[in-house]
Amino acid sequence: MKNYRFWSVQKCRLIKMLTLTLLLSVIFISSTQARTVAFTAPTGTIEQYQMIEYKFVVTNPVATNGFTDVTIASTFTPSGKSAIIVNGFCDSNDGTLFYQRFTPVQTGQYSYTIKFTDSQGTETYTGTFNVVAGTRKGFALPNKDHGGTYVYKFTYSNGEFFMPSSQTAWMLLDCTDAQWKAYIDRTAARNQNVLRYAFEGDLYNGTKIDALNCWPMGGTRNSPDFNSFNLAYWRKVETILKYAEDKNILAELVLAEAYQSYSAPWTTLHKYLDYVVARLSPLTSVFMYETFNESTNNKPCQKEIGDYLDLIDPYKHPIAPSPGTQAEPLYGSESWVDVSIYHSCTGSDGLESRYYTWALGALKYNKPAWCDEMGREVRHNNNNAEHRRKQLWTLNIAGTHWNYHSGEGCEEIQDITYTGPGSQYIQYIQPFWKVTDWLNLKADDNVFSPKPMSQYCHAMRAPNEIVSYFVNETAGAATSAGTFGLKAPDAGTVTVMFYNPKTGTYFTNYQQTYTASAKDMILTVNYPAFTDDLVMRAYTLAGPQVSISAVSTIIKTGTAATFNVVASVPAGSAIASYQWNLGGTLQNGTGTPAASVPKIFTTAGEYDVTLSITDNGSPAKTAISGIVHIKVVDNFPPVISKVMYELTGTLNPTTSIDRTTITNKVNEKLDFLVQATDAENNTLTYAWDLDGNGSYETSGQNVQKTFTAAGTVNGSVQVSDGISTPTMRAIQIKVNPLTPSAFLEAGGLVSMEAENMTASDSRIDPGNLTWTTASSQASFSGTGYIQTANSGSGNGDWVNAAETSYDVKFATTGTYKVWIRRYAPDGASNSVYIGLNNIALASIDNGEIGAWGWYKFAEKFTISAAGTQTVQLRRREDGYIVDKIVLSTDANYDPSVLNGGLGPVESNNESGIIINTPPVVSIAAPTASSSFTLGSTIDVTVNATDNDGIEFVDFYAGSELIGTASTLPYTINWTPTAVGTYTISAFAQDSKGASSTSTSVTIIIKSNTSLITNSTKANVISVYPNPFTTNLFVHGVTNGSMEIYNNTGSRIRSLKITNIESSIDLSNLYTGFYIIKINSQNGLAQSAKINKL
Repeated sequence: MKNYRFWSVQKCRLIKMLTLTLLLSVIFISSTQARTVAFTAPTGTIEQYQMIEYKFVVTNPVATNGFTDVTIASTFTPSGKSAIIVNGFCDSNDGTLFYQRFTPVQTGQYSYTIKFTDSQGTETYTGTFNVVAGTRKGFALPNKDHGGTYVYKFTYSNGEFFMPSSQTAWMLLDCTDAQWKAYIDRTAARNQNVLRYAFEGDLYNGTKIDALNCWPMGGTRNSPDFNSFNLAYWRKVETILKYAEDKNILAELVLAEAYQSYSAPWTTLHKYLDYVVARLSPLTSVFMYETFNESTNNKPCQKEIGDYLDLIDPYKHPIAPSPGTQAEPLYGSESWVDVSIYHSCTGSDGLESRYYTWALGALKYNKPAWCDEMGREVRHNNNNAEHRRKQLWTLNIAGTHWNYHSGEGCEEIQDITYTGPGSQYIQYIQPFWKVTDWLNLKADDNVFSPKPMSQYCHAMRAPNEIVSYFVNETAGAATSAGTFGLKAPDAGTVTVMFYNPKTGTYFTNYQQTYTASAKDMILTVNYPAFTDDLVMRAYTLAGPQVSISAVSTIIKTGTAATFNVVASVPAGSAIASYQWNLGGTLQNGTGTPAASVPKIFTTAGEYDVTLSITDNGSPAKTAISGIVHIKVVDNFPPVISKVMYELTGTLNPTTSIDRTTITNKVNEKLDFLVQATDAENNTLTYAWDLDGNGSYETSGQNVQKTFTAAGTVNGSVQVSDGISTPTMRAIQIKVNPLTPSAFLEAGGLVSMEAENMTASDSRIDPGNLTWTTASSQASFSGTGYIQTANSGSGNGDWVNAAETSYDVKFATTGTYKVWIRRYAPDGASNSVYIGLNNIALASIDNGEIGAWGWYKFAEKFTISAAGTQTVQLRRREDGYIVDKIVLSTDANYDPSVLNGGLGPVESNNESGIIINTPPVVSIAAPTASSSFTLGSTIDVTVNATDNDGIEFVDFYAGSELIGTASTLPYTINWTPTAVGTYTISAFAQDSKGASSTSTSVTIIIKSNTSLITNSTKANVISVYPNPFTTNLFVHGVTNGSMEIYNNTGSRIRSLKITNIESSIDLSNLYTGFYIIKINSQNGLAQSAKINKL
């Protein structure tokens, strides 16, 4: 039914295109310079699964928008087969460059017809080409043609083994070249073969990756243009996918975060998906498309993505949605869903009760099952390396797949040195499963008689093989050696081996062979002592086996690559013949191949090498080795042996270590030295990117740089011999801000920016959290603030919780009040401990939510002697933000009234470090208590000085910004729009970012008309403002009284008026309308209605 709908849709497309072509053919085109199209077709040998590309260069384009006003519709027809319909795409914003991509999946002759259509007409191109068999593996797809009764696995198009070993790399597509290359290299070193990217990924707010933005459409995320595409981004993605594919890593692309609220009609969505399929689907590096990330929202949109991709993608990449944490795969029964995906983003849950049970449940839809994300170490407290290894093996032993999810692929993705817990064990998983019959293995615990031990254990079985996984769920628990009963996988010689998943090695002393007279015969098997977990493989050799390895995978043209061969056949059989495939060149032989074979390559290039052997049985059986990738070069590239960087004066070329990262402080100078060799002794040149912008600004083998700003610099060094592609090594410099040795108390006051801590310690925090500096929450003081990750971790206590400490040198003894300026993101992140010299205060601040504020602890610090003391903050709830800490002996001290609520400037310290002194700012005019008539223009003048120069001055009336000045004199003209009392203040910032707020002055704006008048014009009584919030002003009465009545006529207050200008505090009145009656000195009584807000 899917294929029928696919061809129906494509047929409709062709009919529409032919109609458009006929209409366009009769349109008269008038142009002084006619549009022309230069068409280029690929040449040379075309291999099966090799993407080919047709190029169109347009001169004098007539299309206003090449993305919407031009179509490229093509058919590729294999000999004797149905036509395959594909579309091309625009690759230039000016409509001058287009491509048609196609990947042949069959061998033999193809014919093609390509139609390029714009408003000027249609250009038609036809031709043929021949496709030959090669060594390319094709697309990785669900193995729907598997002969069993289930579809739980994947294979490449050529039938080769493919078992996903996946990792999330969420925003990697927007990282720097040095970052994504280092990340992919690290992934390849672990034998992983899939990376899960946010292709169109929203910002992950609240983490270190806020600045990254994966946006494929035109415009910006906040102002999108869905009629164009971000070509620079698409080209970068293709570069990354190619780099990863060269290391055998495929891409799982999450397509549509921005469409989560999108609804029919689907025109814009289809336009995006058409471009995805035209540009990316022909790439064999693309493994799977995912609709939304962790979202059960908008099923109609997710279904439309799946259905539409299924119709237009001729290569049938797997499609799936993904939910948040839940056992049930999202939309698992839907026909458009090819993979049963669920998430388990939680902490260290039970292997049996959660991971194994959920995995088996996901298999019920007869599709490959996949735990697309597991809990991260910080956010989900999944931080035990041993337990994370057990999670991965548990999912595999159920016959399902997994995605390793860590801060390494999320919050820490830009840190080229960060590795998540348990990641060191991933490299040992793929090599084990590659030698098994993974495709036919199926969960089956009925293989023991009896079950070997009390620990958690499960097994899988294929016709000639059994694999079992034994686990102690408690980390570090040991199991003694012993025996168990195992059913023979088949009759014949049974080999039993035990594998250590922690080291990737076999227990060689426990490899055993048994003779089984029948399938399921009970064998008594000896197993070794082990800690944590153990893997068993038992198999009956049913055919030949062969493997090869290369002594060196990079060789020079004209020299031999030496391959080591291990080949075997069952007892009673012999190897009859063998065949080498040397990157498409076949070499045949008879008998057993030699154990070490040299092969000479005369042409530079990259070659996939395999060896197949055939036995002498009837019928004969053939086995093929895994692929060994050989790179043949005319000139060896330079080899970087060592990259060193140390503080100036400490680098020693002999003893300094080979680094990938270093931590230093602001204004410290570093020496950098790279050592490299070249096989041909070519002259080497060296270039350094030490500011992390991707360009190499410094040359030389030994260079220096002073880092003047705090932050992390992800740079690189490049070594070139002038012939080969330069060799690059990523480097990282973490520059810490200057940290005072001890803050100096002066005059009974000490003020400390929280980010300028003396020390930080996790102190066995129950959530493995630490205090870190951040700056994404606006309106902080200084250069930032400190926060623990808002990860949902359990509460800390004074003994076991992350700590940050501040040394203070006290000169004044006495009792100190303690203030902190803090921000609570939510109700579960609003408390902290504070203490002195490891003694806690009893109080815990339960701060207000979602706003900066000052909190004064009820308890106090008592300083009985001069000297250095240590103030400590320790985590209670996670996610809490602290900006500043202030201690004062003044019982009436209030830091909230200083510097616009930011508090006092930071105190000096023993090391002499002064954090940029803020400006001195004051109101010069108007003076306090000045009064003006409504409608008057008031000159507001500010005096502001600073050693670094004033950047700007903001003027405020209350909280309202009324003007800004950036040059002398700092003056604005302001015309108030309502009567009342106004508080005027100024905020000044210097050229280095330090700021301060003036002391405020209060002025009065009077009405220019009377609210209440008596019959004598010379004696005017005014009452203002109206409405009012707190104070009501009465003008014109010197010896009288005022009575206030509520709306029922009851008098609720009576007071005397003695001054001609009186301010009356009515803040305790409820909101509503009141009647006031004023009795003046001449005996007249006057009334008015007022409104209390």
